Amino acid sequence: MKKCMTSVALSALLFSSSWGGVIENLPMPDKNSAKTQSSKTFVKREDYKLGLGLKHLIELKASDTGYIDDAQSIDVVVTVQDLTPDDEKERLDTIDQVDAMATFDEGKATYVLNDKKVTLDTLKKVAKTEKDKNDKWLEKITQRRNKNIAKLAKKYGWEEHKSIKKALKEGASSFSVSLTKEQIKELYSNNQDVIAIMDLPKKLESSNLGSAMLTTKVDPFAINYSDSRGSGIGIYINEVGTCPSTDIDQFQTNYTLLTNVTVTDTLFHSIPVGGSIRKIAPDADLFCNNIWERGANRESYMNPFPALSIRNSIQVESYSFNAYNGIEDSDFTYNTDYQDIDAAFDNYVYDNNKYVFVSAGNRKSSTANPNDYVLSPAKAFNVITVGNYNDATLAINQDGTNTSSWGNPSTGNQKPEISGPGTNIVYEYTITDTDYFGNETTTSYSSGPWTGTSFATPHAAAFAADAISHNSFLNFGRASMMKAHMIASATDVIGGGRDRVGEGGINFYSSKIKSKSLAHYSNGNSESPFPYIGTNSSGDWYCKTNWSSHFNASDSKARVVIAWLNRGDFILANGETGIDLDLHVKGPNGEWYYGEMNDNDPYAMVTFDPPTTGTYTAYICKTKDIDSLSRIDLGYAAVSY
Repeated sequence: MKKCMTSVALSALLFSSSWGGVIENLPMPDKNSAKTQSSKTFVKREDYKLGLGLKHLIELKASDTGYIDDAQSIDVVVTVQDLTPDDEKERLDTIDQVDAMATFDEGKATYVLNDKKVTLDTLKKVAKTEKDKNDKWLEKITQRRNKNIAKLAKKYGWEEHKSIKKALKEGASSFSVSLTKEQIKELYSNNQDVIAIMDLPKKLESSNLGSAMLTTKVDPFAINYSDSRGSGIGIYINEVGTCPSTDIDQFQTNYTLLTNVTVTDTLFHSIPVGGSIRKIAPDADLFCNNIWERGANRESYMNPFPALSIRNSIQVESYSFNAYNGIEDSDFTYNTDYQDIDAAFDNYVYDNNKYVFVSAGNRKSSTANPNDYVLSPAKAFNVITVGNYNDATLAINQDGTNTSSWGNPSTGNQKPEISGPGTNIVYEYTITDTDYFGNETTTSYSSGPWTGTSFATPHAAAFAADAISHNSFLNFGRASMMKAHMIASATDVIGGGRDRVGEGGINFYSSKIKSKSLAHYSNGNSESPFPYIGTNSSGDWYCKTNWSSHFNASDSKARVVIAWLNRGDFILANGETGIDLDLHVKGPNGEWYYGEMNDNDPYAMVTFDPPTTGTYTAYICKTKDIDSLSRIDLGYAAVSY
């Protein structure tokens, strides 16, 4: 019996938001100024036509099942997204305003919470309280979702299905079932109030490491220092097909296998992926899962995340796979749409505040695909998408075979955001055997050379783990702050242009030594509403202005970045984010610095040459607010380089 794949999603409603914060007037920028790189249209909430919900936007058409023989069975992925506006509002009502900042001066850290100096222990307690509240809310939602899945399973006789049992055990929102054409139509027609059928994808997208580490300055500034080697940080990878075996010497400690499918052979993808993390963050706790253990199907890619039972042990996640990018044909034509798997990743980061890195993809250039579009789930807004450059040439890889994907999705957000070395990667490891007489023999192996974003991505993820172990302020589960910090630390100039490279190549010296400030803000919609951007009688803007960083005139350049989270459900239904912010920086002499303003990016960056030593203040202005169910989750980072 032939098998194909499609997906079914139970819908969510989507609506609008406001934000609390410190307010100060900001002069309107001079549109003729050379520092104003682009203009943008401000969208007021009341002028925006709200989304009607996923189920109203996507319908089952005859063509969706027309290619299926009547007797053919296909794998259908059912995604339960039964959150209501009241659920999201309940979560927002539990959020207390947290405006936390850390500044670093000659190795000494100062911590501020809601404009008051505090200790690091106080910040840890606040972070734990926030997490406990969110976990309690998630537990209630998961219990209700499990009841809905069980009810649906009972209705259709799916109770003993392995995928159903796994979803109930792991708290997953998706499961797969094998259905005929008529069963799909019956399922849809009898559940139209809650079910939407997603488009069917045609086909599954199925340097030497030491020198690469020198290029990113992980060597020596991370691995040569005990506080920067990832100690106590959990890193999760979900590999295509296999995981490295514990027979490999380098995978015998701080390593948790979540699959029975393991390998020692140099030819398997998981060896250099896991090996990169092992070498770059040698003291981190590595968890490896096998995304294909449930079969190479859409369900696997919709639920690649760690099970609830181990999720609290993991801070960083690295995904070196791409899946279900829509249309693919012999001319390499690719669908650029933001898809259900992208929304799943965005929702996961939004709900769990994990630091998620995803490979951009490796596309072969052709006339039909001139932009080498990034592949899902790299299109997601809340993840950090990683491109691949050649550390020997310091240029983005465009070799025509493993070209680093860079074409932005139809939603217009910049992808990738950063790049790491992933060209000609060689990972060396050993296996020690004991013979019949008890004699040990150690054999060396060399895996590679490997080229692709698959190998740049774990480099970036391990880099993040090293940064967290060095700076505990990064270890509070603040995905927006980590994204801002990674972009701020991507200070290496890589050839290829911003479209292909993102904001630069990652540099651990910038991350560890040159970091000036980190900050995070979280609040719901009900407290201290931040006014929608507009002008008063004097023609000034209203902005949040209590974050600043100290730069020296001797600094060649300064970089200030903000990043914020968005709900995947809203983006999937509306084709854009629900919140947009702008960043401007005011210097100590009253001068202004502006960055490129892009309605579609969930981050903003300003780079400038500090003319004088002093305090440079960030002005963060809200320019779009059309998702009332979204919290404000904002991260800030500043570095000099």
